[in-house]
Amino acid sequence: MLILGLENALLTRGENIEFRAACSPGFLRPAWREIGNTRQPFWLESGGSNVLVDTARLLELEHKVPGNAGESRLVYPAGLPGPGEEYSLDDKRRERHRVRVLTVSRGDQAGGG
Repeated sequence: MLILGLENALLTRGENIEFRAACSPGFLRPAWREIGNTRQPFWLESGGSNVLVDTARLLELEHKVPGNAGESRLVYPAGLPGPGEEYSLDDKRRERHRVRVLTVSRGDQAGGG
């Protein structure tokens, strides 16, 4: 379990931060587009994967993870090494995905601080 002690310095008692994150392996490259008279940066997927779509799908699956909906969590493919509990979840197209979920806890709830 990852422990965040920083939020104790930023929040008063009774307030909390809910953190949702997902990550996928893949490659992005920076690009620019013209909008009006300005150049705006954005990211393009490169390589053989759709890393932005894959990451969005993982964020959708995060809502299906059992447990407290108010917990802060990081979701990533189970094939990647790292900590967390493994789940097998179906997406909205009924495709099954193996994911790993790392629950993030406030420092004062986990006995830290």
